[in-house]
Amino acid sequence: MTPYERVLAEPGSIEARWILARSGDVRATLIEKQLARRELRMAGNREGARAVRKEIDAIIAREGKALAGPIADLVSKYEFERGVVAFVALSGEAWLATAARLFELAPIQHVEITKPLGKLAAIFAVPEFAKLSTLIMVDLKDEFGDAGAIALARSPHASNLKWIDLTGNRIGDPGTEAIAASPYLEHAVFMHFENNPADPTPWANELDGDYGRPMLACKLETMFGRRPWLDVPSVSPPNYDEIASR
Repeated sequence: MTPYERVLAEPGSIEARWILARSGDVRATLIEKQLARRELRMAGNREGARAVRKEIDAIIAREGKALAGPIADLVSKYEFERGVVAFVALSGEAWLATAARLFELAPIQHVEITKPLGKLAAIFAVPEFAKLSTLIMVDLKDEFGDAGAIALARSPHASNLKWIDLTGNRIGDPGTEAIAASPYLEHAVFMHFENNPADPTPWANELDGDYGRPMLACKLETMFGRRPWLDVPSVSPPNYDEIASR
């Protein structure tokens, strides 16, 4: 197994990223800088993290498309995490057509799915969906709704999701209850339901010390038991790549 094949096989592994950097890979500098920034951020050194972020931005501006390789032409947006492409945004239709190829090319853990969607149940049934830690599907309104929430809740491929943003999707009580009841989503760490008819999202504002959760979160917990995403977080939103890393 080559160092990059190990990264593909273990997308959350910090060790695999370091091994890739030390192998002389063309992404070595970016890997080292992003991992260094991660360590500074985790140590609470915000000034140091900001300084390294400027260096990272310069590398990506100069070399980003070349470092992304073929994946740059398959998606509408891509981002580097821990030195390699790990986040992509693309339409639901493109996801259905290209998911298998995307995961051959990069250790994708974070996906934003946009319009045109195609069939939601088909999106959640793609085998590669099971490799995701992060799902962002926002402002889809009636094209998502309770039916989309229920389809997500029923997908066995959703069991590895830890960070989910469903803002602005017209999800009501049936959809939130389906998600809270889902055995596949019970270990998710964060879910965002802002601008939906039903919004159980707890909040945490570090600046003014405001922490809490809506009554709906308490109701869902009473109905279905404790869910991590219904707990009041220490920071909101948590960093999705930190949740996906080990």
